[in-house]
Amino acid sequence: MLKYILVFICFTSLSTFAETKTSEQNREGLKYQFVGSLSGVQHSFTPNPSVEASYFINKNTQISLRHNKYNESYESEQFSNEGQVIQLGYKNFNSNSFYYRPSVFFREMKIEDTEDTSYVFRDLGVGYAIGNQWQWKNFTLGCDWVGANIRLSTLYYEDTKSSEVLIRLKGYGLTLDLLNFYLGLSF
Repeated sequence: MLKYILVFICFTSLSTFAETKTSEQNREGLKYQFVGSLSGVQHSFTPNPSVEASYFINKNTQISLRHNKYNESYESEQFSNEGQVIQLGYKNFNSNSFYYRPSVFFREMKIEDTEDTSYVFRDLGVGYAIGNQWQWKNFTLGCDWVGANIRLSTLYYEDTKSSEVLIRLKGYGLTLDLLNFYLGLSF
């Protein structure tokens, strides 16, 4: 009896696989997408959540608006960092699921340490990421595998002490994105 059940499961699995559409085919006719991420390093040194809304120009092109909010603290260094990033992206699928995404961003950050040193800055920059996104009817799952963000201009800067604060500020000129997994709905 077990042998017949296994044969039935294998047969139905193969027939389902044969009828399965590719992600590119499943993106056909979609207009909107909403995704969320609870993990992944984006514009920061620790994982932070993000939400993203996208509009499909066609099945291989999306324009998106992403919002990241983060709050980090390092007790060993008695250092805290909080801020947000708003990012406008252009996602282009080169194949079934692989994409590249250039973007522009606005970042606002406040950094404090225990020596009453704090600074706030707002900047503009550009980013670039590569990843994969898989589509099943209205469900989507994806990952920005790796990306880089570069500050182009500082719009606002304020600090309470100007000693090592400038050294830390230079460290935020280039940030890396790593393993940003997300899931959501498309319709």
